Amino acid sequence: MTVSGQDVTVLIPTRDRRELVLNAIKTVLAQTVAPSEILVVDDGSNDGTAEAIAALTPTATQIRVIPGPAKGVGPARNHGLKACKTPLVCFLDSDDELKPEALEIALNAWKASDTMLIFSAEQFPEDPRLLTKKTPQDQFSLSGLLGDDSDFNPPWGLARVDHLQAIGAFTDELPCAVDYDLLLRLCAEDRTVRCLRTPVYRYRRDPNSETVSSNQIRNYLARLHALSRLKDNYPEVVRSHQVCFNQIRVRFLLRFCAAQQASRRPLSPVEKSNLRTRAREALRLQPLRLRVAINYLKCMLTP
Repeated sequence: MTVSGQDVTVLIPTRDRRELVLNAIKTVLAQTVAPSEILVVDDGSNDGTAEAIAALTPTATQIRVIPGPAKGVGPARNHGLKACKTPLVCFLDSDDELKPEALEIALNAWKASDTMLIFSAEQFPEDPRLLTKKTPQDQFSLSGLLGDDSDFNPPWGLARVDHLQAIGAFTDELPCAVDYDLLLRLCAEDRTVRCLRTPVYRYRRDPNSETVSSNQIRNYLARLHALSRLKDNYPEVVRSHQVCFNQIRVRFLLRFCAAQQASRRPLSPVEKSNLRTRAREALRLQPLRLRVAINYLKCMLTP
């Protein structure tokens, strides 16, 4: 499957991020290999986003803005997927950036068997201490997503539109972690999802975003929900990964409880040590004792 820039739509969902989305669009316009279209899903903005983007379109005719359902990032991406006119889509969050050679490198690395090629090594322009994030193995697997790669938060990249639509694309049941949920389902379907190790994507922390602890609470709750969805939709697959599935469920619960506790008051060194000890104990439990362990940990972490 030979692909070119004309096979790609860059999809950017946004809501009330006028200046940030304009910057994101400019990084797409600066690509060494131009995409066929830049599709912006304006998901109910009230800050003049649509008007600001419209000012760019006389000279950048490849930009198209469509109204979104105003139900969150997952439904906005799905809305954009339905409007795509190309076989491939490149996801870009409205507060992030593509490096100038991003599409060129990704297209050169694309294989006919790929369902998704994830852009790796996120970069934080505002924080020089955090230049890159952990990059997982070259190819994702369900065992990896239930293990060492469980915390990987993909900044996205190239994907086949038809493959995503075949499994329902992004869920509208989760407020966040929709990326993790999609990866779980793709790997459960044995789709080929690889990671592009070359850093081509810049992740920007939105100064208006919620506090870290608040984000973590929402994130781990959503990830626990994603695991429940996986178990409901792919019971046979989960049974073949039962041990690591149970372990990651406890791990997410522990981290959720810790984030909830941290949002009320900082944990003392003794409490942190106690939490780590309980986590190690929980991860050694047999599956039949999992529910007892979860209830115990909830009680332990409740003020």
